[in-house]
Amino acid sequence: MADETLRWKLFPFSLMGRAKKWYNRHVGNSQGDWDILQKEFCIKFYPVEKVAKLQFEIIGFKQLDKESLGKAWDRFDSFVNSGPNLALPEPMLLQYFFRP
Repeated sequence: MADETLRWKLFPFSLMGRAKKWYNRHVGNSQGDWDILQKEFCIKFYPVEKVAKLQFEIIGFKQLDKESLGKAWDRFDSFVNSGPNLALPEPMLLQYFFRP
């Protein structure tokens, strides 16, 4: 099965609430093009301000006082995975995490 077909089949199951309603109303507008649907979804649910804030959280990440390395990594990882793909290569993400 092609990756795009798999995305079309599984994506609706990942949505809840407003996102699910949005999908049901807009799925026909994408003309079967995954890239169009993905772009419209990101514009609706990840506005520029939200993405910029997420980038700032990642770039300016600091381990908290008395926070274990594991907890810090979980918190950092939640920032990385809580929005759209920010196109930050993994070596750069590791650099942001381990920066003093």
